[in-house]
Amino acid sequence: MHGIFRHWLIWLAWPSIPIWQWVALLVAVILAVGIVKVLRRIGVPLLSRQVGSVFAGYDEHLLDELAAPVRALLLVGVIQITISLIDVTPAARQVWAATFSKLLIVLGVWLFSRAFRIFARFAGTHLERIGRADSTAVVRLIQRTVNAVALFLAIVLLLRSAGFDVTAMIAGLGVGGIAIAFAAQKTLENLFGGISIIFDKSIRVGDVCRIGAQEGKVEDIGLRSTRLRTSDRTVLTVPNGQLSTMNVENLAMRDKMWFRHTVGVSVETTRDQMERLVDGLRGLLEHHSMVEPLSGRARLVRLGPASMEIELLAYILTTDGAQFLEIQEELLLGALSVIEESGTAVAVPTSPEPNAARRAASGKA
Repeated sequence: MHGIFRHWLIWLAWPSIPIWQWVALLVAVILAVGIVKVLRRIGVPLLSRQVGSVFAGYDEHLLDELAAPVRALLLVGVIQITISLIDVTPAARQVWAATFSKLLIVLGVWLFSRAFRIFARFAGTHLERIGRADSTAVVRLIQRTVNAVALFLAIVLLLRSAGFDVTAMIAGLGVGGIAIAFAAQKTLENLFGGISIIFDKSIRVGDVCRIGAQEGKVEDIGLRSTRLRTSDRTVLTVPNGQLSTMNVENLAMRDKMWFRHTVGVSVETTRDQMERLVDGLRGLLEHHSMVEPLSGRARLVRLGPASMEIELLAYILTTDGAQFLEIQEELLLGALSVIEESGTAVAVPTSPEPNAARRAASGKA
């Protein structure tokens, strides 16, 4: 009975492969999955212990990026060993050999891209920790370039393994590259514009910038465009080629902030009151701890028909917008107190007399 069952397994095949060989492959796959799980439980703590000093203080799950491609490679390796041990048909062996080479190319590129992603994330985090956050854009650019080159090489190797004449194709790409370059002028312009922005460091990821009439925080500097998160929480995308020719105001690079206001007081203010008022405003600016010394100025700049205007100028020693608004409020409230103490008042705009307004309207008509 046992011999009959074995004979049936050998000859009952699909397609032309005995059933027992399919069973052997299935068992090998199950064993491979089990081996991977065991290696993961044993190898990950051991690897973490060996490289713990390198990844100390960084993302502890960086190495998990390699789990999927390593599992796939181990599975393919176990299948290769199993097929070499069992006596499969020459046709099946040939099919697997062709498939095996292509799988190695795909899985190799997959493993390489994951490993380089880990390196890029590690490098970016390290640069941020040492105060070089502006260089993270360079890391992302290098990562995307390497991934693109790896993908191109994988496609070339796959085509070569499939029997295509890759040399002739690459030569054809060299001739056709000129036409592609003309057709992709804007794309190349944006690419080189992004490279110039990154290396010139005119703006960096995290900087608050003003581009034209829009203001926002730089979220990403890509190969084609730069993205800003505006105050309305919308995303502004600007092509790098266009951005490299625009006037970009980087608000994050200022070392202090400019306080400038014009205060209008009543035209009934006397000379003595004006002198006390200007001296009081100067003292307000000079004695404030967040005003840059010698930068504060208070000057009477205009005698108008409805008000007398005093200009307040000073540099505030902060680069934080919220803190600047708080200090500005303190200075303006202090200016109101000085105006009240000097015996005068803030000028109130007066509307023209009804008859004068009517005459002006009829004259325009």
